[in-house]
Amino acid sequence: GVARGRRSNFYSTVGIGREYDLAIMSTNPQRLRFEMPSAVPNECVRLGLYYSNPQKLVVSWHGVDVPQQHPSSYDFDTVTRPTAADPPGTNMFVAWENKLYF
Repeated sequence: GVARGRRSNFYSTVGIGREYDLAIMSTNPQRLRFEMPSAVPNECVRLGLYYSNPQKLVVSWHGVDVPQQHPSSYDFDTVTRPTAADPPGTNMFVAWENKLYF
């Protein structure tokens, strides 16, 4: 037989163009998928997802891996996190926050 992992769903109402921070209060899952099924192509939100033990973090958009657009540094004054106005898939990991922004 085929082994299947447990799948959990979390539903939320979001405002288009807004920015949200999320934290999972247990071990982060190996794979996450975020969807906005009712959105049109240019409607976006920006998420910041906290990772307690970040490993290899990869953001994909329509099955294509998207490299970090704004590589993180420890220059606190010049770091530029993605916003909801950036193209879908734009992402950045901020190491001192342990957050992946996308």
